[in-house]
Amino acid sequence: MRDPYDRAKGRVFHRPDPGKAAIMRLFNASDYDIFAAGFIFDVVSGEETDIPLAAIGRDGFSRSNEDAYYFERYDMELTPELREYALAHAPRRSEPTRTLQHGQTHRAESVARLRNTRRNNAAGTRRT
Repeated sequence: MRDPYDRAKGRVFHRPDPGKAAIMRLFNASDYDIFAAGFIFDVVSGEETDIPLAAIGRDGFSRSNEDAYYFERYDMELTPELREYALAHAPRRSEPTRTLQHGQTHRAESVARLRNTRRNNAAGTRRT
């Protein structure tokens, strides 16, 4: 996986994809497999978000929630392969979602689980 800064810089921004709604349904319905001990840093605004870093690998494609973040917020151009895969595998209807700061959306239960983990780690407690 390339560095997130390299993925964001040099991509076409502010040109909405005609398939954006369908692609976002795939991103929003994703259950991420890998979580990092950090948060998305927005290289465009120069600010850290409160969105935990996460990644998923399915059917030979790896993608991170940074791809979804930049695509949703800035209309970052996806690679042709990821775009084609997303359009082919997007759910017909989205599951209930919750909008987070910066417009990032995730399935509500995933968000709650991630935020509880962050609170527990900040407090120095672990859930057993």
